Formats: sequence, C-alpha cells, structure tokens
Amino acid sequence: MFFFVLHIGENITPFTDDKKAILLRGFLVDQMHQGKGVAKKALQILPEFAKTIFPNKDSIILAVNVMNVIAKSLYAKSGYQDTGIQKVGRSGLMEIMEYRLDTMNKDMELETNN
Repeated sequence: MFFFVLHIGENITPFTDDKKAILLRGFLVDQMHQGKGVAKKALQILPEFAKTIFPNKDSIILAVNVMNVIAKSLYAKSGYQDTGIQKVGRSGLMEIMEYRLDTMNKDMELETNN
C-alpha cells in the first residue's frame, strides 16, 4: 500500500547538517491506492513512529521536486514546513521541507483543543 525509507547519520548530509534530523528519503504509495487518503494517513502517523524508533532525533526532513505541487501541498498540510533551502537533485530542483518532532505534542494538543 505504502512504503517509506528513513535515514540517519552521514547519508543525510547532502540535505542537512543537523545531526538530530531524520531524512525521509523515499515515500511511495501504490498507484491503486493513490487519491484515497493513504499518503495523508501515513504522513499523520509517521512522526510518532519516527520519534518512537529514534527518540533522540528532533526533526524529519525531506526533499521534494519544486514542480511536484501535489506532493508539496500534501507535505505542507501534514505539518512539514518549507525551509527555504533548495538543492539540485537527479530530477531537477528540490525544496527541503522539515517536520519538527520537538513540537509534535504541542501540535497534537492544538488539534484536540480546536
């Protein structure tokens, strides 16, 4: 249904110098399940999963192609913020986005209170 790859350590240095970051290197949803909310749900549960597996990390970063408006919108709606950093990737210009795990509980509290 969906698949993602998380990286820590030296593999993330092309995207960030933050040693406390996790890189969401790959995120794929099977074509049969696209448009059904699967990606949205996966991105909602990913921060808690990542914080459980990597309790000493404080953010998740990703690179998204600047032309992929749908993915950028989905990431933004899921709490990822544009860092303003751009890198050249294999398929063109990429924007670096970040989800702050250290503010995760505050965001959840706001959602339940509203």
